[in-house]
Amino acid sequence: MGMLVYSSSIATMVEPSTDKDYLKGHAMSLPHPREGTNTAAGIKTMAEIFGVARRPNVPQIGVVITDGESISPAETARQARIAKDLGITMYAVGVGISNFTNSSDLYAIASSNANILSVDSFGSLSNKLQEVVQLVCPTTTSTTSTTPIPTTTPTPTTTPEGATPPLPPTMAPGIGPCDNCKMINGIGFNPHPDDCDKFVQCYFGTKGQLRVAYRQCPFGQYWDQSVLTCRPSEYVECEKEKCRNLRIKSYAYSNTDNCRVHWACNLGKATATCCAEGSRYVPYRGCVEDSKCKDVCPPTFHQEGPCDTRMIFNKPNKFEQYVTGFGWVEMPCAPGTQFDPNTCQCSLHDSFLPGKQCKAELFIPFSSDTNDYSGNNIYVENQNVSVLGNGLGYFNGESRLIINRFANIDFYTDIVVKMRFLEDTQATGLRAMFSNGDCCDNPATMMMVSSKANLHLMAKTEVKKNNTAIDRITTFHIPVMYGNWNEAYYMHNTMSLEGKVNGIGLEKMAYGPIKRSQAALHIGYGRGFQNFKGYMDYVAVFLCRPKYL
Repeated sequence: MGMLVYSSSIATMVEPSTDKDYLKGHAMSLPHPREGTNTAAGIKTMAEIFGVARRPNVPQIGVVITDGESISPAETARQARIAKDLGITMYAVGVGISNFTNSSDLYAIASSNANILSVDSFGSLSNKLQEVVQLVCPTTTSTTSTTPIPTTTPTPTTTPEGATPPLPPTMAPGIGPCDNCKMINGIGFNPHPDDCDKFVQCYFGTKGQLRVAYRQCPFGQYWDQSVLTCRPSEYVECEKEKCRNLRIKSYAYSNTDNCRVHWACNLGKATATCCAEGSRYVPYRGCVEDSKCKDVCPPTFHQEGPCDTRMIFNKPNKFEQYVTGFGWVEMPCAPGTQFDPNTCQCSLHDSFLPGKQCKAELFIPFSSDTNDYSGNNIYVENQNVSVLGNGLGYFNGESRLIINRFANIDFYTDIVVKMRFLEDTQATGLRAMFSNGDCCDNPATMMMVSSKANLHLMAKTEVKKNNTAIDRITTFHIPVMYGNWNEAYYMHNTMSLEGKVNGIGLEKMAYGPIKRSQAALHIGYGRGFQNFKGYMDYVAVFLCRPKYL
């Protein structure tokens, strides 16, 4: 057993020992600092101690006793997920109910709801030590009976050369967009990783869920993290400011196809500017005459500034509105709609219309083969994918699945691709999880690619402007747990591209349907990338949005 005390940092650490007198002596002299509640640092250090002091066949149990909300709920939830993935069973004890505006920290820390205990004070905690012991080391009295254990004769399987059974989780997830975010009214905010005029808005569930939305500042404004709002660009110091490169005189305004708008540089600062009517902006060149350019400038954006509404996890047809003096008030969406945190409003979804049921168009469980078990009997071409006896598909780095059903179709509704995978840690480069491009003249219009720390999503949509089709590419990435099992979703609904990995979701505007491709859907392959190498538990494709998403 070991102990550590934390506040804003680690105050005291007692090395693990089996010497009861040693542990009692240190327990009686533990300090109680009052400099903040950096629960994430405490959990991270605890996990590191377990890594050094791990003993074979001995359960790893972590008990977090906290008397206040953590300074970074997102990082606390992340470190708790890492600890759980490393095989540590987590318990959470909350001291002083009034210190918690909600119990999201406790739910995020604990491995299950049954692993949570709340007490009024440290005095009452001392009176409930037996409950804590019972919580962590439960004992039960029960009668025993002998029940025959069913046995089966395993079906012989051929394990491909170089394949091994799935490894247990050993690695930590990458850095997330909501790490170290600033909180206000229960919502987190961070600067955008690339653009000064955008920001990240973070929503946290009571059980450790996380949903991320990229939002746009109004025209000519930058995000100011110090005051958590958008302000005129000339008043904001932004680390990503492109105009700091004095060779750049102007650059394009992202997230819009307006032909006149751009950023002009002056003494290292950017100012939003419009070309004169009848002129078009050409990136890094400036304004050139073009009688066809008639866009209204300045433009308006569809999701401007911070959002005063927030989603409710597991209740897609409801949302919460912040009302001064009352806090967050739950409100319903209209029938057939669900709340979209990217636009801060309820949006129409065919899958949510009364009486409509969303079923998988394709489902490959790898139970005994690579066939489709959705009931649609879709043909799946297998190129060197092996099926192991434990219901997993093994991709050897040169294999793929090809589904021609999804070639030459128009995605005028939702498209959802869902998979669970474990990547070989010896794989190198960028690896394609799926794409709808091939080796010929059919570039991919939707793709998911894996790197060591992230899962990268791409959608190429087609929108019409002045009777001319314009291609728009939307990309972003979400952290993965490298060396662990990951459950990933790719979702597009003609308005936005959304991804989710292990419960962490992110959404970005992507207007228009995904552009038609003549190529089939390839699982484990993408032109220009390495083939996927590792294991897949299942692959599912929907042409609608399941209600649980």
